Amino acid sequence: MFSFAKRLVETATGASLDGRDDSYFKNTLKMNNNGYGLRVVQVSPHSIGARLGLEAWFDYIVKVNNHELPMSYPSLSQHLYKIGEDGSISYGGGQYTQEQVGLIDFDQLATELAKCTVTDKVVTLEVWNAKGGTIRLVKVPLAEYKAVDDDIDTVGFKYNNNNNNAPFNPDDSITKLYKNIFAQIGFVVQSQHVSTATHVWRILRTHQGSPAFRAQLVPYSDYVIGCESAFAEDSNGLLNGGGEALFSRVILSYYNYHQAKTQKETVPVTLFVYNHDYDILRPVSVELSRSWGQNKGILGCDVGYGFLHRIPEVMGKFDNIPAPLDEDTLFVNNDDNNIADEKTVDTMPFDESKAINPMAHQKELELQSHGGPPKSPHKSSVGPPVDIGNEILRTSRRKKHSVIKADGLSAYMNEELARSKARDIHSATQSQNSTPPPPPPLSRHA
Repeated sequence: MFSFAKRLVETATGASLDGRDDSYFKNTLKMNNNGYGLRVVQVSPHSIGARLGLEAWFDYIVKVNNHELPMSYPSLSQHLYKIGEDGSISYGGGQYTQEQVGLIDFDQLATELAKCTVTDKVVTLEVWNAKGGTIRLVKVPLAEYKAVDDDIDTVGFKYNNNNNNAPFNPDDSITKLYKNIFAQIGFVVQSQHVSTATHVWRILRTHQGSPAFRAQLVPYSDYVIGCESAFAEDSNGLLNGGGEALFSRVILSYYNYHQAKTQKETVPVTLFVYNHDYDILRPVSVELSRSWGQNKGILGCDVGYGFLHRIPEVMGKFDNIPAPLDEDTLFVNNDDNNIADEKTVDTMPFDESKAINPMAHQKELELQSHGGPPKSPHKSSVGPPVDIGNEILRTSRRKKHSVIKADGLSAYMNEELARSKARDIHSATQSQNSTPPPPPPLSRHA
């Protein structure tokens, strides 16, 4: 199903979903060896990272201080790559592995972060989010970071305190970077390709009485992003990969193995489910079974995977967070234009002769009701009949593009209020000076 949808979208849009022109990924596929980033895999509660709104699993750091991530083998970005149906990435026809292409020079990155603790006291992260593929800037203050004495020297970052002449060990650099910088900021990162954000399975339908139905999975709003075993002896991360058939294959293999081992009809499993309506991630315990009443699988739900079932954007979530300004920006707010519009509206004179007089309108209606000749359209004070509904819509559209100052509006309302009071006083004076009408004749009853 995903292959058919993929070919259909490629034919309709003329763009390859494996290429660099996918709008979901923005321009991330053109940097860091064709799409790698530091994926946030854990955020500590009440930490700096948590206060800044970093989200585990969804956030990918793609730039640091407006610079791309330092890759250990940047020359590998020149090789073509292809993303398979199972989510695997092949570089140079299988000549290079994903680990080689995605390896980040943590030595250089740690030096950059360590220098920021001394100079700017802030580091700017450009973060790509898997919810709709949005990009935002996150400024991390480093004032609370306490550098270790052996972290920074005149050259850069030290990793081996006992022997400075010892060869560089990448594992030491990762450990040092985690313990002394990222750990204090409050999040853990891992180098991954941004395409791993599409490894989600959307719940489309749950059959009544099925394990998915009893676990209260919400159709069209829930997305399965992870799966773990309910047994302590098993390793976690069962959905470590992608592909349309991976979810059903993993669930079926997991059930068959533990059902044969325990000789029980029901086998528990833990699913990590993201709900888009409420923007929350929750663990869901599901009791897998074949004997729930229908021949609809051991989970009892339909799932969707691929281009049409990516996690959509949460509207308004990052509205107050600045986004990087790049070539994709179409419009820029110009305050000078707003000021010009305000002056034009405020200095517009009010022509009283063009205003509609309600009293004249009432007299004209009375003349027409008594058979009097109607006035010609060009002499009438009342315009031709209009569609009120359409007029309201047109007025609302025009007001959307103009700005009216509060002072000018208040002055206009005060002027109209004064005129209304003057007309009321004039009408009251005329009614007092005029002769009252004679009383009606008395009716005679037989």
